[in-house]
Amino acid sequence: MRDGNGTSVIFPPGEEIAKLVRSDSRRAELKLRAVRKAVVAHPTDGYEYLAELSRRPEDKTRVWASTWGTVVFRGRFAPVLLEILRQSKGDVWSSVLSDLLSVQPDALRSELPQLRNRLRRARTHGNGLLCVWALAQLADAKSAPLIRAFGSRPDTPPYESRTALVLADLVDAGPAGVFRYITEHRHDYVPEAAMVALKVGSADALAVLEQGAHAAADEDCRRICAVHATDLARLRATGTPPFWDWPGGPLSHIVYTDYDKATGRFLNN
Repeated sequence: MRDGNGTSVIFPPGEEIAKLVRSDSRRAELKLRAVRKAVVAHPTDGYEYLAELSRRPEDKTRVWASTWGTVVFRGRFAPVLLEILRQSKGDVWSSVLSDLLSVQPDALRSELPQLRNRLRRARTHGNGLLCVWALAQLADAKSAPLIRAFGSRPDTPPYESRTALVLADLVDAGPAGVFRYITEHRHDYVPEAAMVALKVGSADALAVLEQGAHAAADEDCRRICAVHATDLARLRATGTPPFWDWPGGPLSHIVYTDYDKATGRFLNN
């Protein structure tokens, strides 16, 4: 490959990357770090290289390529991610969906029928909750009954059930449907409702969390609301809501040991 200046760029063959991502050795990590730095230094060829790797048959290689394509190129990598999403299943599908939700959620509107179908067929401890988060983030009104049905299934784990029911009310009734869990002190649902209120991120959400921090009927709920209110106040001071990707957003599975998200550069550590 040659970059925009005509300089020859040599990336490792896909077979070598497949071996490196399967290894836990320090040597493999250093080699992968060098590849990531080369992608940043030569973005045109780097984009094509990661796109090619994302089409390889090995799941770990596809996840590695799609994840770092998302980190480096953000929304520009969405066409590649959509291609992978439509051809994947299992962990690869979940990882790519998370990446798209993080950087280009609107690109998923064409996939709404598939997301609804996956939620209908979701197995216990499968990707059902991830589908719920995606449909809620896209404010897909048609999915509200499906989300509620998933949350009401006897085989849905309690945490997933509570989160799904709170998100169903968000889709059905807007933020007010979430805030009621806190203002009416529906104790078992307060942790999930506080988390969703933080993601909504509005001034009203902050006010509800601050009210819960002072007026909730028990100490645990007051503490949960106080923590989320503090976090939301900080987020609102530096960003614009909603805050779907925080805390523990889709890209939180990446360990940024050598990447500076603020500058888009890799560090020499």
